[in-house]
Amino acid sequence: MLHRLFPVVFVVACSEPGPPVDHAARRAAFHAELELSLGAAWNAPMAEVVGGAKVSAGQEIYDKSCGNCHGTTLDGRGPRSGGVDPRPPALVGDQAAKLPPAALLAIVRDGSPGTGMAPWGRAFSEAQLRDVVAYILARRQGAATHK
Repeated sequence: MLHRLFPVVFVVACSEPGPPVDHAARRAAFHAELELSLGAAWNAPMAEVVGGAKVSAGQEIYDKSCGNCHGTTLDGRGPRSGGVDPRPPALVGDQAAKLPPAALLAIVRDGSPGTGMAPWGRAFSEAQLRDVVAYILARRQGAATHK
């Protein structure tokens, strides 16, 4: 009976789709901003950024928390990567961004705007974040030596 008193109205909002997002340009701009914000730390040597980190602990955290998107082989093709726009980047190999250790640590800690990369600094300690970055860097070095 109420439906006679209050007719149901459906409103459909139509709009033109926006232009496609240039993810490569967005990523390059983010990396440039990150380099500015890190300053001299951008060029910090690996030992300074991840010194004392535990690669095996980093692998355990990576496998549980990162592999779903970035893949267990760090190729950016984890089981959930297809539903993320933009797709997660490869962390090793020719397609991987050649970011220095301090930039990787900052991205793992603080996330990456406009992507599915969450700020893991809320979930893990600084030591655990360094462990994950140490694992990524060890895998990156291993991939480079197997070419």
